[in-house]
Amino acid sequence: MHDQIELTSIQYWDEWWATCPLGVVSASDPAYGKEGWFLRFMDRECGSLQGKSVIEVGGAMSYRLLALARFRGVVPTVVDYSSLGLDKTRELFALHGIAVNCIQADMYEISGCYDLVTH
Repeated sequence: MHDQIELTSIQYWDEWWATCPLGVVSASDPAYGKEGWFLRFMDRECGSLQGKSVIEVGGAMSYRLLALARFRGVVPTVVDYSSLGLDKTRELFALHGIAVNCIQADMYEISGCYDLVTH
């Protein structure tokens, strides 16, 4: 299905996100749990992020941003140009009881000030 579509097209990513299931991240998950390798790395490199605004560029269904919001208390924002990807992001975060700001745009079109930008 993806062979004929440009990797950078909205159609490619809408088709990609349509096939991705939502998953629950437990506190004991070795990658994205409360003491998982990702958050230990972020703690070491960034210090406390509690209450900081974090935006993930191209971040539809980002388990990294979800972990930061759920276990480190960041204020999460996702920018992506796939509306389906953003819908799935809202579902993923809602599944975990977390509000997320979603912006449908190309990353070069957004403005604002964030404490941390991830990708």
